[in-house]
Amino acid sequence: MAAKAKKIIAAKPAGKGRTAVYSLSGESVGVVDLNPEIFSRTDVNPAVVHQVVNSMLANSRNTVAATKDRGQVRGGGKKPWKQKGTGRARAGSIRSPLWRGGGVTFGPTPKRNFSRKINKRDRKLALLAMLSARAAESKLAVTEKIELEPKTKNAVELTNRFSKQFGEGSGGILLLTAGKNDNLVRAVRNLPKATVRQVSDFSVLDVLRNGNIVIEKDALSKLAQTILTSRKRHGNIG
Repeated sequence: MAAKAKKIIAAKPAGKGRTAVYSLSGESVGVVDLNPEIFSRTDVNPAVVHQVVNSMLANSRNTVAATKDRGQVRGGGKKPWKQKGTGRARAGSIRSPLWRGGGVTFGPTPKRNFSRKINKRDRKLALLAMLSARAAESKLAVTEKIELEPKTKNAVELTNRFSKQFGEGSGGILLLTAGKNDNLVRAVRNLPKATVRQVSDFSVLDVLRNGNIVIEKDALSKLAQTILTSRKRHGNIG
C-alpha cells in the first residue's frame, strides 16, 4: 500500500487538485482537495520571500557585542597634567579613546536596532509561495490526526515512513497540527530533522528549514481560515 500511495502522489502532484490522505502507518486511506489559493500560487515574486526571510532573521538578532565609550569607562575623572607648560600634548582624561584602557570610538552598543518592518500582506504572500513550492515538488503529504505516545521511538518510526515516501536526503520534516499536541512535541523534540508547529503559528522560516511538510487533514481548513480570511483586514492577497 505504501508503494501505491507514493504512486498516487507522483501521478497527481499536491496542489493541482486532490492528493491522498495517509494513515500513520503509511497507507492511503482516502483523498482530499487542496485549496489552489494556498497550494497552487504562481504569482508570488521570489523577491518578496527573500525580503521577508531577511527581515525575520534580522528581527531575531540579539545585540550581544557591546563596548564602552569614554564616558562609561571607569576612572579618568582627574586631568592627568596641567594644560600648559609640561611640553606634553594636551590631555583631559586617561580614559580618552587615544589612550590604552580608554573608551572605544564608534564601537557596537546595546542600543543597536536590527529590526525591520514586515508587512502582514508580504508575510502571508511569502508563506503561500513556499507552501505552493513544496506542493509542486511533491514534498507535501496529508495525514490523519497524529496521535502518538510521547516517545522518541514512535516519532522516529513516523518520520522514517514519510522520509522514504518523500525520498532519502530530502531534508527535515515539518509536522503541522490542527491544534496543540503535547505528546507529539515531546516525541519529536530530540529529533534534529523534525519540527512540530500548529497551523496558526508557523512561519516561512519553518518551511524553509524543512524540505518536507506533513499536515493533518483537519489542519487544512484551519490553514485556509488563518491565511485567506485576513484579506479584508490587510488587503487582497489573492
